[in-house]
Amino acid sequence: QLRLDYLLNNQNTISGMYNRDPINETDDGLLPCCSADIAYSFKQNTNTSYLSWQSVWGTNTSSEIKYAGVNGHLYNVPNAGLAVPQVYDARVGIKEYNSSGFQRIQANDRDQGIANVTHYVDNFLGASHELKVGAEYEYAQTKTQFAAGGNVFLYIFPYNATTNYLEAVQNYNLNQRTNLKRPAAYFNDNLRFGSRLTANVGVRYDNPEYSDSNNG
Repeated sequence: QLRLDYLLNNQNTISGMYNRDPINETDDGLLPCCSADIAYSFKQNTNTSYLSWQSVWGTNTSSEIKYAGVNGHLYNVPNAGLAVPQVYDARVGIKEYNSSGFQRIQANDRDQGIANVTHYVDNFLGASHELKVGAEYEYAQTKTQFAAGGNVFLYIFPYNATTNYLEAVQNYNLNQRTNLKRPAAYFNDNLRFGSRLTANVGVRYDNPEYSDSNNG
């Protein structure tokens, strides 16, 4: 993690932050009954960033521009590879072998920008005012791929001494993308009447748009 605050001059301050959180695990999912083929690797990485610019315009006005973003991915990948199916075997007490069965690939992204201006006014309409006007924009998406190894599950059950019952499940998968776009704007006024009464009035506009797409 890294953070930096820089005083550009008496009226402007720039701040930035970056955080990285990597996770890497191997041979997850091992069982005493089975070989290392049924294990999988788990990898996850998250990156977060933040940037702001604060300005003071005279004695009554200030402004702020901010950006925040996060992106990351998650991998759950079988040791045996993505094309090898998992086998559940109940004949000799072996529960599973050949692969871990599932693979997951997921990516997430989110970005948001905010800009606002604050202005202070005294003795107007019998009150002191803190006026703030601002705008926002947010974009986020999630992509998920989830599937059985080799796109199939295999089951083996003993029927009698010479016959086995076989079962297969195919096309167990998910391929999905979800998006969010959200523009917004707002106006707000914090009012103070004397030393005993405060009030807040404001209006806000949000227009989130969602979309989903599925393939496979």
